[in-house]
Amino acid sequence: MRYLSIRREIEGSLPTVAELLRHKGEHDALRAMSQADIEIDEVGYDNWDGGTELWTVFLRVPVSVFVLIEDRRDEIAGIISKNLEIVTGKDNGYWVSAEISPMRAPPPGRRLPDGKIGERTRAAILDEMRARETVWHGALDEIAFLSRIFDLTSLPSHDSRFQNAEQDIWQHCINNFDWPQCEPAWKS
Repeated sequence: MRYLSIRREIEGSLPTVAELLRHKGEHDALRAMSQADIEIDEVGYDNWDGGTELWTVFLRVPVSVFVLIEDRRDEIAGIISKNLEIVTGKDNGYWVSAEISPMRAPPPGRRLPDGKIGERTRAAILDEMRARETVWHGALDEIAFLSRIFDLTSLPSHDSRFQNAEQDIWQHCINNFDWPQCEPAWKS
């Protein structure tokens, strides 16, 4: 039985893939991953030998990045795919690959939705998550999840003992569990 959905397993592997690319000096692949809008979709099923789900990580990169890597796009997607396989493993019931394409530009005179959520909607979502006792950071720890959204090392701590938000979050969510929003489900 699988603990996480395949989509979440793949999503949870992306920070490690990025670290592998950084340490291997694969700068174009890292640039594509770090600047992309990422979508993970099941794209097929191979019925051979018990069945294998086929998944693709779609990396939609800004046009400015795409033109820099366009000639090597398939090679870079292959590098990312290979590192995805290293992190997610083989023979786990699914195959995953990466595909790189440019982000779509908005039509002239129109903007694409900015994806911002209004205060009332945000409050309703948070209330629902609390009511359902949803683990807001998913399979990642709090720091790994928030680091994908914010540069925690550059955000200030409101606790004079710590130099930045990352240290503050580590202290209260991982070391002590003394912030109620970080309370692990197993401890309640």
